[in-house]
Amino acid sequence: TRIADLERDPLVRELSPVLAEAAHAVASPQLRTMGTVGGNICQEPRCWYYRAAGDAFHCTRKGGRYCNALTGDNRYHSLFGSLPIQTRPCTAACPGEIEIPEYLELLRAGDVDGAARRLLARNPLPAITGRVCPHTCQDDCNRGLYDGAVSIRTVERYLGDHVLEHPELMGTPAPASGRRVAVVGSGPAGLAAAFYLRLRGHAVTVFEREPQPGGMLRYGIPSFRLPKDVLDRLLGACEGLGVEFRCGVALGGPAGGDAAGAADPAGADSARGSGDGDRVELDELRAAHDGVFLATGAWGLPRIGLAGEEELAGGLAFLTDVAKGARRVPGPRLLVVGGGSVAFDVAVTARRLGARQVTVACLESCDEMPALLEEVEEAQAEGIELLPSCGPARLLREDRRLTGIELVRCTSVFDEQCCFAPSFDESERVVVEADEVILAVGQRVEADTLARTGLELDGVRLAADGETGRTSAAGVYAGGDVVSGPATVIAAIAAGRRAAAALDEELGGLASARD
Repeated sequence: TRIADLERDPLVRELSPVLAEAAHAVASPQLRTMGTVGGNICQEPRCWYYRAAGDAFHCTRKGGRYCNALTGDNRYHSLFGSLPIQTRPCTAACPGEIEIPEYLELLRAGDVDGAARRLLARNPLPAITGRVCPHTCQDDCNRGLYDGAVSIRTVERYLGDHVLEHPELMGTPAPASGRRVAVVGSGPAGLAAAFYLRLRGHAVTVFEREPQPGGMLRYGIPSFRLPKDVLDRLLGACEGLGVEFRCGVALGGPAGGDAAGAADPAGADSARGSGDGDRVELDELRAAHDGVFLATGAWGLPRIGLAGEEELAGGLAFLTDVAKGARRVPGPRLLVVGGGSVAFDVAVTARRLGARQVTVACLESCDEMPALLEEVEEAQAEGIELLPSCGPARLLREDRRLTGIELVRCTSVFDEQCCFAPSFDESERVVVEADEVILAVGQRVEADTLARTGLELDGVRLAADGETGRTSAAGVYAGGDVVSGPATVIAAIAAGRRAAAALDEELGGLASARD
């Protein structure tokens, strides 16, 4: 069989288009200098760009983003004028833009340290994401077309744990820049920003409202998903780099004596109290630092219009209390309203704390629930009952004591424009007996705190550039849930990384101007 026959074979072209393309490249003399085919196969002996001395052409095989043989660099040859290599599906599906094939290739070659460093270049918390990431990358993995997706999250966890065993892999900070940066919030966005800013030589202080650092990672994710010793080891590694943590310090005190009691325009209750620690104004941080990064998260509980809901606990508040060791054992019959990851974390946590009967009721059908399938299956394995396509109608009480909740069947969650607009069939109702009801119906930014900063808002969220994180105030950046609304850990990490790069660029400009 000739290579040309392989290239023309319809079965090969259908089942393995990359192989057919590779055969075409090898069989066609005019393509003999092609450096990369489909981003996977490199004809190294024939590629002038790959063989060029040094790093004159930083091609994909050397860790770059483009194949020079395809992008129109005429110093040697140009095939198609200008054709960038297509982003690999797994990388394209990752909110953190992690170059997954690159570290997998290093790992396959046995270079574990190199793979870890490559991963750390875009994700400083792989031991965290390797445990809690929804792994959207695996959904688009090329291997899914043939046998099964690569277990990318498991690989990431392995590399993350390797980093914890060898914290020197996290790098060495650049020489001191003389610049000071304040990071407000120690969740994933804040930690990522602190990590990259510290590596660039800036002095970084992280301010955290709670008694211990970690933000949502510590107080919003239960230990059975993210062991706290893993988080503590990661925080210790950050301290080893020189990152300073100041806990018990909240952003924003009374502004002119009027803001202390300001109502949240979002109508949201906070999962965290105002705290009894110190408070610091944004203006104070700006005066004492050359740059500020805000990553205060989204801890508010939105209102859903249910009479008496203000007396119910929120999902994040419940998990926070458990993390602090202050939560009492829930009632023997618990109903959790919500269909996301927080709802199922609450349900499993309550079950393990001793709740005899736990039910999760949500608007979505089983196929539409935002929680991961593995989270749903885990809950069912622990005896938790699911009531999909149900919404809360009214709370039931006897002598002021909660006895249950009446649910109404939800026929659709979104309208034709994909906007949240649930519809109900009022004729179909069900009563569930319950001693306690917990609302896990999403999160909202605490807009009252943001209003005190004087920064421009985008509705109830902080307004910031989507790429750089710049806010309306000079030298103040923001990222994570406080800007995007509730999102994934890896999305928050990416926001912190991008903002750190932009802030570092601004600080470099200031240094040049002053020098």
